[in-house]
Amino acid sequence: MRLKFLIGEVLTGFRKNITIAVAMILTSAIALTMLGTGILVVGLTDRSKQQFLSELEIRVNLSKDFTNPDPACEQHDCKALEAKLKATPGVASVRYLSPDQVYDDAIHRVFADQPDLQELTAQHGKEALLAYFKVTAADQATFGQLVEKFRDDPALKGKVQSIIDQRELVKRVFHVFDGARDVAFAMAVITAVIAVFLIANMVQIAAFTRRNEIAIMRLVGATRWYTQLPFLVEAVIASLFGSFLAVIGLFVSRKVFFQNSLQDFQLAGLIAPVSVADVWQLAPFVTVIGAVLAASTAYVTLRWYVRT
Repeated sequence: MRLKFLIGEVLTGFRKNITIAVAMILTSAIALTMLGTGILVVGLTDRSKQQFLSELEIRVNLSKDFTNPDPACEQHDCKALEAKLKATPGVASVRYLSPDQVYDDAIHRVFADQPDLQELTAQHGKEALLAYFKVTAADQATFGQLVEKFRDDPALKGKVQSIIDQRELVKRVFHVFDGARDVAFAMAVITAVIAVFLIANMVQIAAFTRRNEIAIMRLVGATRWYTQLPFLVEAVIASLFGSFLAVIGLFVSRKVFFQNSLQDFQLAGLIAPVSVADVWQLAPFVTVIGAVLAASTAYVTLRWYVRT
């Protein structure tokens, strides 16, 4: 009997406040989609950072005066420098790239899909490119120490023109992702606030339209919890519909943004992919957050609005 009464009250509430219920469902869906997208961006950024950090290299650009007499690095001075770099504690590997190799790599790999940059590189020719040693660290925790050691080593002065720390490039790349994450979270907060007001408004209107029934039930001994439960259930059910739409929105977001728009970066190994499993793992969290938000808002509203 109680379950039948509860179901009837919930259906009555939705029927009388269908417009507000739909608005709350849509707003909750938008808020939860933004929240989920932000979480996916955080996961993407963390995985991509780990991927980048595992492949970080120190680029030791050699001066023209040092490499012009020996572009293939076959003579004593260049071999001695290579041996010195390899003998540095914390270095895992050292690889030399001649100007010819740097040119071929730029034309056929780095700028393979950018004909304008290919043409610009071809115009300047191999003479404009610097030979360099590609140094990888045995432990990424010592990466910064190696960079500083190379920059401060007096034995490298005159031979090395510059030392490129790829961590700076990584920071600039992921600054964009951090910005996207912050925007998604900000939109989630804004829409969540709107959803809270809509939930509160729906509960107030529902309670007002059934104020006579509530008063009669209280007179015959019904507890406050018994009379308020239908309103809580209405809010939670609406949030569940919103969560369902939010999960669909996350799958669409993964397909359109994370997969299609970022596909070239993923194929190039620049960022980690977002899988279907990532969205499925996030779905229960989004659903629980939506239900808790709706239930807590409805409960506080009822405690404040329905005092008798």
